[in-house]
Amino acid sequence: AMLSSIGKQQQAKKQQPLFNISRQSIKIAAVAASVAVIASIFTYFIVVFADNTNENRYNTISRDLSHLRNEQERQKRFQLAIIDTINSKHKATDAPPADVRYTATGFAVTNDGYFLTAYHAINNGKGDADSIYISINQSEYYKANLVSYDAKADIALLKVEKRNFKFAKYDLPYTFANSKAPLATEIYSLGYPNEALKYSEGYVSSANGFDNNTHQYTLYLPALPGQSGSPVFNETGSVIGLITATGTVKEEQTYSIGSEAILHLLSGLPKKNKISLPTKSRLNKLSREQQIEKITPFLFEVNVYKR
Repeated sequence: AMLSSIGKQQQAKKQQPLFNISRQSIKIAAVAASVAVIASIFTYFIVVFADNTNENRYNTISRDLSHLRNEQERQKRFQLAIIDTINSKHKATDAPPADVRYTATGFAVTNDGYFLTAYHAINNGKGDADSIYISINQSEYYKANLVSYDAKADIALLKVEKRNFKFAKYDLPYTFANSKAPLATEIYSLGYPNEALKYSEGYVSSANGFDNNTHQYTLYLPALPGQSGSPVFNETGSVIGLITATGTVKEEQTYSIGSEAILHLLSGLPKKNKISLPTKSRLNKLSREQQIEKITPFLFEVNVYKR
């Protein structure tokens, strides 16, 4: 009987599991596994949403100077330039306010003071600007007034106040394309992301713009804050659009309103502001360097002031 009892005990030991896992441990493991699965799903959706948000981003690119650390130094240079302007034969209409808040790029549509820029640069979602000045070569400043705008297209037409004003000694050298440029058209742009003129080149990557906007282009073209309002030229020197925003940071993707929207705005002006645009480009037989030399006098920084 004793041997039989010992045999049963040994058999019971053999049948006992190698690891003794309690019910509490099983519950904890199950909860941990569930949390891991939920976290993985949550992370997945965050990544997908972030990617989609990035792909659909639309960043207007006027340059905000309200928080620059070197603003005081900039203002010193600005005030000295105003003094020089007042003392020069190209006297500014009046001295601008002390605090420039936003900058963009503008380009002429006539030699006598009419010019275009991006509407968001002078409105910026915070009400109209107190005053707007153009800066030519960081040495001459002229006050400008809003003439007309299309907020949906993000374009604004302004005019320099000074009487008998001229951008250059010769007439506008470029024309405006009256139809959309085809896909893969080679393009270039000139603008002011800072105090120096910047050249960039690329191509039309999509005939439509942000959210399939048919009045815009999507361009493979680098652009920085301050280049809102920059003109976009084709190889023959015709304006095909005006830069309004950038897209995803993954690509050098820029959005431009097409020249058709610009022509529509100009055609709707009252008689006193009627504009006659050049019908023939003077740039089509010039090299790129020569084109830029002719265009540069009609490009400038737009300074927006808000108290």
